[in-house]
Amino acid sequence: MQNYLEELEKEFREKYKDISELQRTAELDPTKQVEVWEKILTLPMIRDLLGLDESKFEETRFSDCFLSKYQDAIYLMKREVARRKNLLQPK
Repeated sequence: MQNYLEELEKEFREKYKDISELQRTAELDPTKQVEVWEKILTLPMIRDLLGLDESKFEETRFSDCFLSKYQDAIYLMKREVARRKNLLQPK
C-alpha cells in the first residue's frame, strides 16, 4: 500500500508544475478547465487509481495493492470482534 501511494505522489510531484501552470490559465479562462483534467488523466497512476485502463476495477494496481489488503484487514477485524462477542466458535 505504501509503495503505491509513494508512486502516486512521486508521479504527481514530477508533473505538478505543468498541471499547476495549466490550472492558473484555467482560472483566468474557465473554458480551459477541461484541459487541466485531460492533463491530469494522462498520468498513469491517476488512470490506474480511477480504473480507466482496465476492463474491471478489480484488475487495477490500486485494487490489488490497496483495496484487497484493506478488505482483508476489515475481515480480520470483524472476525475478531465477533469472536470477542462469542459469536464465533474458536478454531
